[in-house]
Amino acid sequence: KKHILPLLLHQILISVVEEMGFPIFQSFGEADNEIAHYCRRNDFFGVMALDSDFFIFEKLRYLPTSELSFQEQEGKITLRVYETENIAKLLSIS
Repeated sequence: KKHILPLLLHQILISVVEEMGFPIFQSFGEADNEIAHYCRRNDFFGVMALDSDFFIFEKLRYLPTSELSFQEQEGKITLRVYETENIAKLLSIS
């Protein structure tokens, strides 16, 4: 089931996350390696993006924005978290 996302959702999500005290960094070009390295070096929880390239990086949590789910009645937003090490183990490539 496809959902139409509200206008300005991107900006609202950034504002909410910043208000919660989490740092936000954005890249508008190809910077996957730098982002992954920065997140690991600074012990960030993970990378929220729409770029499956993040599956290839070791010791990184990838939170694809395509997995955002809104439960309006409960007032919840959920997001799937992939731990790349676990995926590598499942695929027997670690």
